[in-house]
Amino acid sequence: MASAESHPQNDFMNAARKERKRVEIYLVNGIRLTGCIESFDQYLVMLRTPVGLQGIYKRAISTVQLDTGTRPAPRAGRPSHGEHTTRGPHGSREPREHREPREPREPRESYGAQPPAERTPSSERTPSDGPVVVTRRRRLFGTGNGNGDGNGHGNGGGNNNGHE
Repeated sequence: MASAESHPQNDFMNAARKERKRVEIYLVNGIRLTGCIESFDQYLVMLRTPVGLQGIYKRAISTVQLDTGTRPAPRAGRPSHGEHTTRGPHGSREPREHREPREPREPRESYGAQPPAERTPSSERTPSDGPVVVTRRRRLFGTGNGNGDGNGHGNGGGNNNGHE
């Protein structure tokens, strides 16, 4: 039992929880969550955010720090160094802007998607609007090689189902 209290990480989170200090939690995929730690255990951190109470698995957490209070005030173009914005941890990647691959890949069109002509680089949303979820999608190449083509797929489709 005493070993759980001797970890510096637990001491830091427990002090932040007791004093109700705002913390920034950076996830391994680059998302920054800001709020107050309600509780935590060996596997999970419960964070009170403006959106509500969120449970975060510790295995998904990269860094926990006290909220620095600095927000990307200049909303034009690039964020300051080390700052994570809605474009992810690699926010200064310029070639992505001119081809705009995010519009067709966004799973929720109602989440603030705009026509590509009106879009400006992350100037519409601020970090105080709540957490930003960044998802990566894999592109499937060579779909004619048995990946749902219907031509020789190995899921027992028709010819081999009844006999071998």
